Amino acid sequence: MSEVSRAVFPEFVVRELVYPAGRRMEWHAHDYSNITVVVSGDMEETTESGEHRGRSCSVLLKPAGTMHANHILGRQGTRTVSVEMRRSSALGAELQSLSWQWLEDPESARAAVAFYRAFRGGVRAEIESSSIALVATATSVARRATGAAPPWLAEVRAILDARFDEPVRFEALAADLGLHPVYLSRAFRRHTGVAMGEYVRSLRLRHARHLLSATSRSLAAISAEAGFTDASHLCRMFAGTHEVTPTAYRKLCESPS
Repeated sequence: MSEVSRAVFPEFVVRELVYPAGRRMEWHAHDYSNITVVVSGDMEETTESGEHRGRSCSVLLKPAGTMHANHILGRQGTRTVSVEMRRSSALGAELQSLSWQWLEDPESARAAVAFYRAFRGGVRAEIESSSIALVATATSVARRATGAAPPWLAEVRAILDARFDEPVRFEALAADLGLHPVYLSRAFRRHTGVAMGEYVRSLRLRHARHLLSATSRSLAAISAEAGFTDASHLCRMFAGTHEVTPTAYRKLCESPS
């Protein structure tokens, strides 16, 4: 692991780190809370609560003292940027009241892109404000996700996670689960904060972000693999969600010269 750059503020430190491919970090914990954005590459993190594979624009919320182990996957290594809270800060106390979570929703992804763009821009005021905005977004999403959920929700999410690149018929999905489609739609949105269609789009965009940051494939090939109709559909959805084009995002994720 190597530190590429950092920015120091009264309540937190922002650090950009690069991890070599294949690197394993055995069980350990940090004495500070942090929110980490995966810029490019694959990293798998395991805790006592479970495991998650983070990719480009995945957002990790990790309270101080969380025991975890990491494995850097793929061939290119992984680049991250973290907001590390000082233990005495109010932001640190806010994160400490939450649990370890990976966030993959569009709201968190937008905040992550804005945060990294500001960090790469190098203007301290913008880095500080975007860091705080990222923390606010991540903590809000994390708190919303802790509400009690019906037993079928995990199955629905698993199905959508596995079939995001296919045409999804929500009425057929509801019938398979023995649920009324309106009830399924409303309950899914209430417990996840997004409609099922938006959830599927976020999965498609997540896969597209990974391919843009990790491969040199054409936009047409990426749009087909991620489940979009064509390259123009991908560009519209990507720019509408992230306020940056796929081509500009790919450039943003390249290692600084």
